[in-house]
Amino acid sequence: MPGRGGSCGWVSVPFFAALPHLPPQEPPLPGTPGPFAFADPDRFRGVLKDAGYRDIAIEAFDASLSLGRGDDPVGAALEQTLEIGPLSRALKELPDETKTRAADAVREALAGHVSDGEVRLGGAVWLVSARA
Repeated sequence: MPGRGGSCGWVSVPFFAALPHLPPQEPPLPGTPGPFAFADPDRFRGVLKDAGYRDIAIEAFDASLSLGRGDDPVGAALEQTLEIGPLSRALKELPDETKTRAADAVREALAGHVSDGEVRLGGAVWLVSARA
């Protein structure tokens, strides 16, 4: 998955677990809408500059995200993963049997990330400030 530093585990772990069960995926074109449209900080800076912003500062921020807690943290994380993000879109039009196989693979991958009763994966964002 494209993204800042490749540290978006909340997206990449489920997606790559499901990938063997998905039809071939077209990589997103750079600059097209989507969750990683601004993965390139230079492109992001240019968009802001073109919009009239100045004193632009872009700083990387990596976090450890909890995707699921409670009695069934893996189940909660799986439900969230199947509802949002690139994997949910990739599964949308597929037959139920394919969705089930992909979900089983994702569940197994997520189970490997349980710590202290929750599923934890990395996330990455930009912290941006600018003046109009």
